[in-house]
Amino acid sequence: MIYLIDDSPMDALVIQNGLEMAGLEMAYFESAKEFFAKADLSGPANHLLLVDLVMPDTDGLEMLQEMAGEKIGHPIVIITAYEESYIKVALELATTWGLNMVGGLKKPVDIEKVAAIARQNGVN
Repeated sequence: MIYLIDDSPMDALVIQNGLEMAGLEMAYFESAKEFFAKADLSGPANHLLLVDLVMPDTDGLEMLQEMAGEKIGHPIVIITAYEESYIKVALELATTWGLNMVGGLKKPVDIEKVAAIARQNGVN
C-alpha cells in the first residue's frame, strides 16, 4: 500500500488514478494530523510513504521529524513542486534523523518512477 500525504486533493486524485492503472493501491491523507490519526503502519506489510514537503498546518519536514520520533521504518519518498535543491536538503536531513528515505520527486509526480520505487521496496 502506498500512503500519500498531500494537501492537494487534485494532485492526490491524479496520483491515485495513475497508481491504480499501474496495479498499486493508495490511501490518501490530506494532512499530517490525519495521517498520524488514521494510518495503519502496524503488521508485516511494507508501505511506501509519499510526503509532500509544503503543507499548511504541518509541513513535510515537521512531519518527517515526527516520523523519526516514532521510529517509522517504512520507505519514504519526498514530493514537492519546489526546486531540486530543496528535495536534496530535505532528504539529507531526514536521513540524519534515521528515516528510510528512498527518493525525492518533483511535482507533477512521475507515476512510473513511484511504481518502480514501490516495487523496489517490496510494496505491491
